[in-house]
Amino acid sequence: MSHITAVKTQIKDLDALRAAVERLGCALTGGGEIVGYFQKMGKADYLIRIPGTRYNVGVVRQPDGTYALHADLWDGSVEGALGPQFGRLLQEYAVEVVERRARAQRKFVQTTRLPDGRVRIRIRG
Repeated sequence: MSHITAVKTQIKDLDALRAAVERLGCALTGGGEIVGYFQKMGKADYLIRIPGTRYNVGVVRQPDGTYALHADLWDGSVEGALGPQFGRLLQEYAVEVVERRARAQRKFVQTTRLPDGRVRIRIRG
């Protein structure tokens, strides 16, 4: 049986989300049906397409203008690509937002990905 999971997020910048999704080897496309275990599970404003699986992630606009992530996590393919509860995706999104904001202020940004999965960001200038 399939269940949709909605993760409360503060996604506001779709360009930063697209960059984070692409960094993880996936693609952000226009809206459509959220697909889970043998069924369609609702409509989304955007979809995150994950190579090698028919499952996708819906990016759904909320009343406050932010976006939530909706997906069927049953078979593990979504979490395999994007991390448990979308953790890797949300980490990459946060890194992208910080880098973009710093560069907009003409700061030098150095990002280092550590072996244990953490990310170190140094901002100078």
